[in-house]
Order: sequence, then structure tokens, then C-alpha cells
Amino acid sequence: MSRTPGPWWTLILAGLLPAVAGAAAAVLYDSPLLMLGVLLAASAAGVVPVVLSRSRPGSAGPAAVLALLVLIGVLLLTLNGGAAPVDAAGELTGALARLLSFTPPIPTRVDTLTPAVVVVWAASFAAAALADRGWRLLAAAPAVVVLIAGLLLVGRSAPVPGWVAPAVALGAALLTLGERPHGGRGRGRAGLGFVLTAVAAALVITVGVLTSWVFSDADRVDAATRYQPPVERPQPVDPLTRLAGWAKGDPEVLARVQVAAGPPATAPPAGGDEVSTTAWRWAVLDDFDGSRWTTSVPYRPTGERLRAIGPTPAAGGTGLLSAAVQVSSTLSPWLPVPGPVRRVTGGDVAVNPDHDSLVRVSPAEGTFGYSVVADPAGLDPQNSVDRATIATLRAGTPPTGANALAAPALPAELEKIADGFAPTAGEPDGERALGLQDLLSQGAFVPDAPPGHLYVRLKQFFNDNDTRAYLRGTSEQFATAFAVLARTVGLPTRVVVGFEVPAGGPTDAEISGPDMKAWPEVYFAGSGWVRFAPTPKDVGARAQRNPPKLKDLVPQQPQAAESVPAEAAGGPTNPDDPAVRTDPGRSATAVVVSVAGGGLLIVVLGLLVLLGLRLSLRARRRRGPDPSIRAIGAWRELEDALLLAGAPAPTGSATAVTDLVRRRTGPEPGGASAGLAELARIANAAAFAPAGTVAGPEADRAWQISDQAQRELRRSTARGRRWRWWIGLAPLRRERRRR
Repeated sequence: MSRTPGPWWTLILAGLLPAVAGAAAAVLYDSPLLMLGVLLAASAAGVVPVVLSRSRPGSAGPAAVLALLVLIGVLLLTLNGGAAPVDAAGELTGALARLLSFTPPIPTRVDTLTPAVVVVWAASFAAAALADRGWRLLAAAPAVVVLIAGLLLVGRSAPVPGWVAPAVALGAALLTLGERPHGGRGRGRAGLGFVLTAVAAALVITVGVLTSWVFSDADRVDAATRYQPPVERPQPVDPLTRLAGWAKGDPEVLARVQVAAGPPATAPPAGGDEVSTTAWRWAVLDDFDGSRWTTSVPYRPTGERLRAIGPTPAAGGTGLLSAAVQVSSTLSPWLPVPGPVRRVTGGDVAVNPDHDSLVRVSPAEGTFGYSVVADPAGLDPQNSVDRATIATLRAGTPPTGANALAAPALPAELEKIADGFAPTAGEPDGERALGLQDLLSQGAFVPDAPPGHLYVRLKQFFNDNDTRAYLRGTSEQFATAFAVLARTVGLPTRVVVGFEVPAGGPTDAEISGPDMKAWPEVYFAGSGWVRFAPTPKDVGARAQRNPPKLKDLVPQQPQAAESVPAEAAGGPTNPDDPAVRTDPGRSATAVVVSVAGGGLLIVVLGLLVLLGLRLSLRARRRRGPDPSIRAIGAWRELEDALLLAGAPAPTGSATAVTDLVRRRTGPEPGGASAGLAELARIANAAAFAPAGTVAGPEADRAWQISDQAQRELRRSTARGRRWRWWIGLAPLRRERRRR
């Protein structure tokens, strides 16, 4: 079938649609407006050569390739991330892999933009070429492909802009207005295309919304999760094994922290002269196999700015902390941070999904400097005000770290201790965690204590008959003991190695070995990871006293383990709390209702499409450009009505058709049968007589008779057929066979 070339504006509209569709991925970049501007430039590089080539056929392809190369050259000069253009060009070979590696927001630079630029450019060129050849509705297909690719790239990382899909659908519908009628069949085609495109777009968008509501975030397709990042899980020497050497007074300066600004310092712990401090996480460890602590979460490269994630701390979490840090290669690959990271500058780094742990992408010798802006930890278990808040908290499900409740079976001696902190009816999880912290804090910090955190070492640590080892050790033993015992009674925990610096105001601190320590953290619903301090501060002469016996420290009359609530076993306490719903999911009833509703909606929209096709077919027949065509259309409508009424397919002469109608409607005076002969005469003249034999009034008379006969045929059919009259497929199939 020949196609009429589209108007110039349809080429531009079709070429711009891929750029609009690419906006779905703009939410991933740290400069969405800049990314959109680059996509528009890529779209122009694809569509402008097609528009200009209408006067010079064959020149569109080479011109479009040249325009793409010029655009990439401009990006190499302006968005090279501070590197030389030659070096930036070398990075383009792995641009797609690097794009999938980044944790959003993705830095807006040439290597991360190039894949999107090439895809949008190719889609715009293809769309403009299709529109130029008259395939205007098909010209929207490249934009749909770009939209799907953008949704796959976004995945679970960010919400998709709600205006992208409707904008693409509207543009596709507008493209159909460029259709030009050719012959009798062209009239009304633009309006039909517009209606069908709008209905199809509504169907796609509605099904997409229902699907996103039914399926949880974890079930959505995410292209980035299908790609292994360059930095997966750093596994250097177990950080806890370093603490024994550091605690003995290692003078090496491990890090220097210059805090430029931070939140106000909270009140110091009651009864002490300590200053308020901020805990800096260095290594975050959540996987314990009974002998070694490691991390189970992956790390992905990140740009300068990171999206705020996770629950807001319940107290003390107002204000951001910004600091400049210098770390020695001894701490590689981890980099210290004071909390969930908002911004990091100074080098190529990767973050874990919680953004509260950083690693270097390419660890190297020598010092490494970077600047960080983060949310400092908000709750201090040694502060009397914060303790009251912690005591009311309930355990939740960590968004990352699937092993936060996993631990090898405890020896009998340690299990007896854990039983004392098993959940009781109505007792908050935070209160149990504070009780375990208070038990351990009865001991003494001994820098030269034997190292190790195996179960054998923990049995010595809790042996109250051995005064040399009982509750005496470094933070390695205290943190591990807390984390393992807490996991056994349903509290999700992890061990963190880091240091503390004074909180509030400008600070310049040098961190050496004795400053490094370990502490446990518990995940609470609505508050996130909360640090605990089981390691005593008693040293020197105060460390020589004997702590009470375990029987006096462990709570009595423990409850049965079966009373562990669902949230203590790993599920959130209050699923209605938006801060808790890290993976909301849906109930079975909601899924069934949603799927049924989506299916019903699809059926309804499908029936609307059939109705639109039937009405469009009738309109084309009735409004043909020639009276003869309109008269033939009236006769064909009558034949279709016989099929819809259940009569056999009309074949043979006009007499056979009129006889079928008379038998169905009956010979009522003034009924349909009275004018059937006249209708047959007009239709025969229109089909076989010379052109101009049938005039306009005769065509109108043919439609008048045909309409009356169709009404009587519909009234004569069963109720079920009357309901299906305007959505029957038989007339559409017959019309298609005629073509």
C-alpha cells in the first residue's frame, strides 16, 4: 500500500518523542535538567538531518552520524568530569557497564550520558524516517522502546515521572492527525487513529499503574541488579583482628578528620564528664560464621551526590555534618563516614545500599583525601534522654543485610545467657537491648586482653569463675558478644568498627590505633540502625574490680522463645509506618482483587476498541466521497446486520438478501420489507451502472431504508445478540476480506 509522506511537523514530533520518553531515566541523574537538555540535543541530531534531506534524498544517514559525532565531541569537551578529553574518550568503551554500576544519583558526565544519547539519537532518526515515509503511527514505536529501556534502567531506584508515558501516548495520537485521506478509505482514518492510540495508551498506562501497585519493589525489573558492579564485597583482613594490635597503643596516624560544620552537641551522659561525640563508621560487618565477621552487602560506584534514604532518626538527627578526611592506606579499602552519606567528593568511591559505608573503587598506596556530607547518628544509648527513647523501640527488618539475624548455634553456656533476654509479653525490644548492654558494661576494658571472637573465646569471656577473663577484653569481644546474643533472641544486629570524634562545631582530630573500636548496632523500625556501647570505659586501676556473677546480671524467669513476635523474628512491627516499609509487598486478597480489576479493565477497554472500530467503519461507509460508494455502503451495512442477527452469510443475488430480511422482520405494512426492493435497485445501480447514475438523494434514501431494516432486524433477535450488536467481529472480518 502506498503511503503519503508526512507533513514536516510530524517528522519533528516523531523525532522528539524518544527524548520525551528518555525523561523517564532523568530521575536517576544528579542533574536531571542537564540530562534532558542533552537528550533533546541527541534527538535533534537524529531528526534534523531527515527533515533537511527531503530535498536531497540519501543524505540523511551520513548527516545524522556526523551530527552524533559532533554532539559526543562537545560532551567530551564540556562534561568530561575533569579528565582530559582523550582520557574521557577512552572511558566510552565501557560506558554502559559503568552506567549500570552507579548508585543513583548518577553523575551527569560524558561516559554516563553516552548510552542514553546513542539510544535516543537512533530512535529519533528511525522515528523521523518512518514519519517521512507515511508510517506516522508506527513512528511512535521507537519512543515506546526508549520508554521501556528507561523504565528498566530506573527499576527500583527511583519513582518514574508520571507525565512521561501520557506524553508519549499523546504524541503518538497527534501523529495520526498527519494522515491524509487517499481514496474512499482515507476519510476518517486520522480520527480513528487518534481514538485507537488514546485508548491503547490508556490501557498501557492503567495496566502499568496496577502492576506497580500489586508487585512490591523487590519484584520489579531492575536492569542494574542484573549487572555485577566492579566492587562487590571488599574482603581484606578481618577488621576485628586489627583491634587487638591497635588497642596496645599503635602510634600510626590512621586518619585525620576536619569537621567544618555539624549539628549541635547533645548533653553528655548523666553522671560523667565525657563530652558528646559522633561515631564514625569505618567497616560495617553483618555476616558472622562463628569465626569471622564480614560484609554481605554489595558496593556500587557512586557520583558526588547521593539520594537521602532510610528512616529519619527519632532524635538528635537534625542537621548535616560536613567534614574533610585524610586516611592512610592501612584503612583501605573502607573509608570512615559519620552516618548515611548525602554527598562525597574527592575520588572514585562506592557505597553500600544503606549509604552508611564507603569503599575505594581502586585501593592504592598512600593517603587518600575526600570530603563527605552525612546524617550523623541520632541516638546515643549512653545518654539518659536517648535511653528513654530507645527503650520504647521495636525491632524491624533491615533494608539490606540478609544475615542480620543469622548466627551459628550457641554453646549451652552462652544460650543460657541469651535466654535471659528472650522477649516477654509487652516488653519493647529496645529495653531488652539496653539490658544486654548494661550487663556487658559491668566488665572492664583491658587493652592487652587475649584477642579473638570465636565461640571458644566468648565462653572464656563469660566464665565468671575465671577472674582473669570474665567480662574482660577489648571492644572486639564486647561487640561480638552483644551482636551474637542479640541475634539469638531476635534482634537484627551488625558489628561496626570505627572511632569517635567530638560532636558539634569545627573539629580537627587525628585518629590513631587506640582510638579505633568496635560496637554493635541494632535495627529498629522507624529509627534505623542504632549504636550501642557495651564496651566499658573502665581502664587502669578501675579495671581491677570484679564484676558481679552472671546469675546476678542475667534477668531471671525468662519467657519461652515461642513468644518472639513476628517483628523480632525479622519482620517490621508496624507495617503502616512508611519508614518501616522497606519491602511492602501485598496481601493475597489485594493481589487477587488487583489482577481481577486489571483483567476487567482490559476487557472493558477491548470492548471500547471494538465499538470504535465498528462506528468508524459505519462512518466511512456513510460519508464516502461519492453517492455510489455511500449507496453500496448502505447495502453492506444491511448484509452485516443479517450476520449479527444470526442469519447465514448472505450470498448470491440481492433477492436472496431481501428474502432473508423479510423472513426475519415480517411483512408489516410500512416496515423494512416495503423499501427493500428500492434499496436493492439503488445498490445495483451504484455497483454496475455508469458513474453518476446514483445521485446524492438516492444514496440518502438507501441509507434511510437500510437503517430501518437494521433496527427491525436487531429487535427481532434474541436479547443476548442485541447486547453484542455493536461489538460483533463479523462486519470487521468481512470488510477486511473485501480489501
